[in-house]
Amino acid sequence: DIDVIFILGGGRPKALYEPPIYVQQRCDDAAAIIRRNGHDDNDIPILALSAGTAHLPQLLSSKGTPVFESTSSAAYLQK
Repeated sequence: DIDVIFILGGGRPKALYEPPIYVQQRCDDAAAIIRRNGHDDNDIPILALSAGTAHLPQLLSSKGTPVFESTSSAAYLQK
């Protein structure tokens, strides 16, 4: 049984719904695992990880708040 799926971040998102391509693949893989095992989207929680890096400027929302890597992954999954 699967209790939870973790999605590791890894890079500054280009936009809210656009994490790096390799993180998009991780998100797609997590969604495929859920579908492949015959679960509804709400049966198995997905926990997106990562906040940002000190090496690059943080992506900011239109309100000026940080768009964390985990937020971008979650937004990508919901779209």
